[in-house]
Amino acid sequence: MRHPLVRRTLLQAAPLSRAELADRTGLSRPAMTEICQELTDLGLVRETGVRTPSRSSMGRRRAQLDLVADAGYAVGVLVAAENSAVTILDLKGGLVATQRFRPPSGAPEPTLSFLALTAEDQLARVGIPAERIVGVGVSVPGVVDPERGRLHLSPFFGWSNVPVRAAFEAVFGPRVTVASPVQAIAVAELLFGSASRLPYADLALVNVSTAIAAAFVFGGRLQQGADSASGQIGHVPVDAHGRRCRCGRRGCLDAVASGDALVALAAQDGEEYGTFSDLLGAAEGGDAHALALLHQSARQVGKVVGDVITMLDPTLVAVSGMVLRLGTWYVDRVREAALARAFVVSEAGPRIVASAFGVDAGAVGSAAIALDKFVYQPA
Repeated sequence: MRHPLVRRTLLQAAPLSRAELADRTGLSRPAMTEICQELTDLGLVRETGVRTPSRSSMGRRRAQLDLVADAGYAVGVLVAAENSAVTILDLKGGLVATQRFRPPSGAPEPTLSFLALTAEDQLARVGIPAERIVGVGVSVPGVVDPERGRLHLSPFFGWSNVPVRAAFEAVFGPRVTVASPVQAIAVAELLFGSASRLPYADLALVNVSTAIAAAFVFGGRLQQGADSASGQIGHVPVDAHGRRCRCGRRGCLDAVASGDALVALAAQDGEEYGTFSDLLGAAEGGDAHALALLHQSARQVGKVVGDVITMLDPTLVAVSGMVLRLGTWYVDRVREAALARAFVVSEAGPRIVASAFGVDAGAVGSAAIALDKFVYQPA
């Protein structure tokens, strides 16, 4: 898959003429003509049949180019306790198929093996041959080392030092990449989501599901941190007298505002919801107690987002996670609290939006990291 800069430019701005591609990428026009011909010969790019005028009114009309969406596919596997998913995207990020299910709980090896075989079965059902797969992306909650393809630590599962990539390479071969779900969602937003048309985007992605985490993008590049642990905003203290967090400290954002925390807080009040998904279902039905808990959660998340805005000044803040089952209701309350707290220079402040992929963001992001690694980034 050669010439990733050209492919990425087409992904985010197509259709474009060869001249427009040369201008956007900084490559010479003769080089661009050669590259586009090679990509066309490979079946990755084609003319749309539409022609636009050249800059000169006397010039001939230019052919427009676009990616061939079905020239390849990426598989994404989201590892989650309640809501794992296998997703297939085409080269332009189009959703081809997705399947959600609850995986077996327990040790990591049988769980990951089950998910790898499930992904293989999904491909067979859809009828996509192995040679059309450009890569497989796996997202696992916790601290992930993407270079080694290992999970350092997942407090959510109680796993540590797990060779995630190896488990999937046993089924799919070497084109496997690994990240945390929130990092994967950030990549999807960059490739074909809310930040895709922002050059050198500065993005803060905040994911609110059973747990809370973030990912940060500066200048269009995902920031991993020195120990691949960037974005642990769930462990920012927000309430000195709050519940004890799984990290051992008291009053972390995750311990007072995450989905698991809300279920526990509800139980203390005598309201049994079972799971965060059940609590969200109750809120969708107008349950006053569930809505009050979610409102308080959004306020707490918004305060931390406000501090992130003050410190990092991002162009865009995107909120993802299971809370998007409520549409923009939760995001609106995060925005209100964040902008009330943040120091902003411009009158409007940064945009604070819902993820472009709604409740499917984690599943889409898992496949997006494979596209990014094996299609749209230099080798």
